[in-house]
Amino acid sequence: MNTVMLMCGVSGAGKTTFSKEKEKEGYIRLAIDELIWEDYGVYGIDYKPEEYEKVSALSSAKMRELTVKYVQEGKNVIVDSSFWAKSHRDSYRELLADYDVDILVIYLKADYATLEKRLEIRNQTQTANSAFPITEDILKRFYSGFEEPINENELVIIQN
Repeated sequence: MNTVMLMCGVSGAGKTTFSKEKEKEGYIRLAIDELIWEDYGVYGIDYKPEEYEKVSALSSAKMRELTVKYVQEGKNVIVDSSFWAKSHRDSYRELLADYDVDILVIYLKADYATLEKRLEIRNQTQTANSAFPITEDILKRFYSGFEEPINENELVIIQN
């Protein structure tokens, strides 16, 4: 049985760092931010900020297709996205329901102060994994809207 890991956590929690380590162990890593960067370019340069939702939706669809493709090939997959909503995590369970796959939610739980510190550093550069600055207002919205996984076959890793 192969495994699909769903990275779960607020921006700055360490999802990409964790998923890159799993990639070294042989997992196929699919990162929403990197798919957007590869297919659409740089936020605010190659596409307008008001187009972000559209390119994000298109890249999310591609990530779902790639997840299924790799599962069909018998590969272990780690999906690097925030999975902030239970409905998003459930949609992946539904997507993979017909496959013999173990779905594990990796929840990187960080307090607000930790996220602020990490994002202050991350916001200093623009890369595929930090396409645009996460402002205080965005962080507040992400943090307050986050739905913690409970009884979802989750592994909680406290970040500090």
